[in-house]
Amino acid sequence: MLVSDDSGLPTAQGNTQRVGPNGARGRSSDLSATQHKVLQLVADGASDLEIAHQLRMTHRGVRYHIAKLFRLSGVQSRVRLINRARLLGWIP
Repeated sequence: MLVSDDSGLPTAQGNTQRVGPNGARGRSSDLSATQHKVLQLVADGASDLEIAHQLRMTHRGVRYHIAKLFRLSGVQSRVRLINRARLLGWIP
């Protein structure tokens, strides 16, 4: 059975997958726990170094996770990442 989710596109009932602008698809479960934390800190306005300090990881590790988030969301900037993440339900 097809139903319409909040994006207005038909999905199978019970499917949490959403389609964002430019066809990006994602589910919150697509992200690791660390990616969720990094994404939330990015949304809070933290710099890469601040994120690294708070999560006790290297600056390079933070950059890796942000690059992965860019690939998963199909965007290339932090502002667009935050907007897409909200659209996809990754963050409130």
